[in-house]
Amino acid sequence: MHSCIVIRIEPQEDIGYKTLNIVYPDELIAAPGETVVSILDKIVKAFGVYEYFYDIDGRFVFQAKETYVNTAWNAIVKRDDETFIDPS
Repeated sequence: MHSCIVIRIEPQEDIGYKTLNIVYPDELIAAPGETVVSILDKIVKAFGVYEYFYDIDGRFVFQAKETYVNTAWNAIVKRDDETFIDPS
């Protein structure tokens, strides 16, 4: 028989990761006539793991690329705005 441990995670709790602020390593200045895209390209080039685009609803998205490195596969079940983690 397998025992199962289920824990409740509150929305404000971290579960194995810590969010950090992005710190750009240089001055982020655009020359007259440059576009916002040129600044976004500088950020993407400096960090390499970010992307930006407009989604199908026309909303601008700037996010970390999904690389699937260090991705843990587990059974996460969403029910009525609650997240439960089953480590089996």
